[in-house]
Amino acid sequence: MINLNILPQKLKNDAKLIILDKFIKKIIGTIFLFIIIFSGILFAAKFYLQIHFEETIERSASTSRSTEDYLKKVKEINNKIDYIAGIQDNNIDWTNMILRLSRTINNDIKINKININKNNNTLALSGNAKTRNSLLLLKDSLEKYENFNEIKLPIKNLLEKNNIDFEIITSVNSYEFK
Repeated sequence: MINLNILPQKLKNDAKLIILDKFIKKIIGTIFLFIIIFSGILFAAKFYLQIHFEETIERSASTSRSTEDYLKKVKEINNKIDYIAGIQDNNIDWTNMILRLSRTINNDIKINKININKNNNTLALSGNAKTRNSLLLLKDSLEKYENFNEIKLPIKNLLEKNNIDFEIITSVNSYEFK
């Protein structure tokens, strides 16, 4: 086959430019189509991530609110426990102390008066002892208890041998009376 080239060169160049122009328009159109599709995908992803982010924030806020509620309750309970512990630390179990004291006193001793001072945590015993030995035994048995400090028995009480009116003053130092 024979190729006849009878078209003028300008027309050939114009035809090439038109073909090149169509090709470039197709490439640009395809690129725009990909850009539009990609933008749509990015927009959908952003929308999905925004919804997911808001749900996460909402869950986090509700978790933090419930955590704050638990922390408040725990703090209240701890405050109550501290308050009760403070009461126990600052008080003495006087009932158990008096029970123990009653077991310590023998038949030769009569107690006339027990004076308890809660402010100073002191105990004063007044009574009558038949003998000096009974009074000394009472003093010794009180000294054995670790809860009694500074047992004060005036010397004038020890000068008499029989039928001794006495007063013993001691300080008490702990809540739990063992």
